[in-house]
Amino acid sequence: MSQRRARIAAVLAFVIGALAVVAGGLVLGGWQPGYTVIGWLPVYNLGAGLVGCALAVFVFWPGRSESRWAALVLLGAHAIVALTLVIGYRGVVAPDSLVAMAIRLVVGGVVAALIWPNSGHTQASRPA
Repeated sequence: MSQRRARIAAVLAFVIGALAVVAGGLVLGGWQPGYTVIGWLPVYNLGAGLVGCALAVFVFWPGRSESRWAALVLLGAHAIVALTLVIGYRGVVAPDSLVAMAIRLVVGGVVAALIWPNSGHTQASRPA
C-alpha cells in the first residue's frame, strides 16, 4: 500500500467519522432533528465515528499492517447497521439516517479500496 493512498484513506475515514461524532453527539446532547430517532442509532453514530477517527489517525495514516482488516471491520459494521435499519426498522427509520448510512458505506468502500490496492495481483517482472 502506498503512503499516499493510506493518507487519502485516513483523511476520508477521519472526515466521515468526525461527521458521525457530530451527528451522534448533537442528538445525544438533546438536539431534536424533527423526525423519530431510533434510540441506539445516535450511540452507534458516536461510537463508530470515534472508532473511525481513531483508526484514521493511528492505523490508516501511518499505513500500519492492520489497516486492511480495520477497514473491512469498520465497513462491515456499517453494512450490518445499514441492513438492520433497512430490514428491521422499515417505515420507522428516517430517510436522513438511511442516506447517512449509504454515504458511510460508499466512503467505507472507497477507504477499503484505497487500502487494498491490487490485492491478489502481482506485477509482471520486466527483464533487466
